[in-house]
Amino acid sequence: MIGLAACGEPFVVLGDAPGVMRIVMGVGDSIGTHVDSLATLTKLTQPTAVAFDPEAGILYVADRGALRQVDGVSTPVARIFSVSSRGRALLLLDAGGCTTGTCILQIAAMALAPDRSLIIADAAGNRVFRYRPGADHTVLAGDGTLATAPDNSVAAQSPISRPAGVAVDDDGTIYISETGASRIRAIDAAGRLITVAGTGVPGHSGDGGPATAAQMHEPGGIIVVDGVIYFTDLFRHVVRRIDASGTITTVAGVPGTAGYAGDGGPATAATLDRPTAVALTPDRTQLFVSDRNNDVVRVIDQGTGIIRTFAGTGSRQWSGNRRLAGETSLFTPTGLDAAENGFLFIVDTGHSVVWRTSVAID
Repeated sequence: MIGLAACGEPFVVLGDAPGVMRIVMGVGDSIGTHVDSLATLTKLTQPTAVAFDPEAGILYVADRGALRQVDGVSTPVARIFSVSSRGRALLLLDAGGCTTGTCILQIAAMALAPDRSLIIADAAGNRVFRYRPGADHTVLAGDGTLATAPDNSVAAQSPISRPAGVAVDDDGTIYISETGASRIRAIDAAGRLITVAGTGVPGHSGDGGPATAAQMHEPGGIIVVDGVIYFTDLFRHVVRRIDASGTITTVAGVPGTAGYAGDGGPATAATLDRPTAVALTPDRTQLFVSDRNNDVVRVIDQGTGIIRTFAGTGSRQWSGNRRLAGETSLFTPTGLDAAENGFLFIVDTGHSVVWRTSVAID
């Protein structure tokens, strides 16, 4: 099978089949900082996020976790790589030596903007950045302090609290999971913060009503598709949805109950444990969830609401490359991205790799 990028460059995926997992970056179960021209020979320390650019056929990978001594101080390293459709890796950003100014510390999430820049959530630095690959980064939100600001504050000059997820709508509106403030925020056209969901009081409430009157507790990964927002709630172990009218509902998980049960039944009766990221296939039929503490990726059929385990065995023992998704072990999966060509990218943080698999899209 060979897919084509919009620009005509082939995605070299000969031999891939739906449900088969293939490493596209990292050396399986091996931590390091070695950078090679081949993505599968480049070592990662703690990958956390991915963003795929379908026009260029490039996958962006964020890595964090290693420490570097800078002037006698242990400083976290934030790295961003590009991976071409032919498996070539390029280190675009290495922020490990940054000690002053607006340093990127630890990347929790990335999203591709319509102008093909990357929007980055830096949970440790309490900032959201715009990064143009190969160029500079600019602050979109956050002044670096751990606090939260009222609505209508200038985003780039105001504090935000542990942003753990970012998403960008087709019109360029940026959404932020402000985890430490238990709210979903947006940056409007004037560059000001507005609340999209959450009262700021941790909890779980409000299903069937306006999202701005609902409680949540540590929102995490977030996506927006056709004006509809999906996000994970790390502390309450659920996935929630905000429709275009602003109404919020729970679509997966039992609020406040951590566990691993419910496959084959309704997602709202299933238990999750620290769901971290979400991805929706372009045909809107399958919602994928990285169920981090269960070491699996779950999938919810959007027509029936039925949940099942897509990838992971529940064991963290390394099981190798090019196996069926259900036979491939994961270790604290985090970032996800679903591409128009049927690819699903999975960040396997504990095994220090990024996987690619093909999902069936009719």
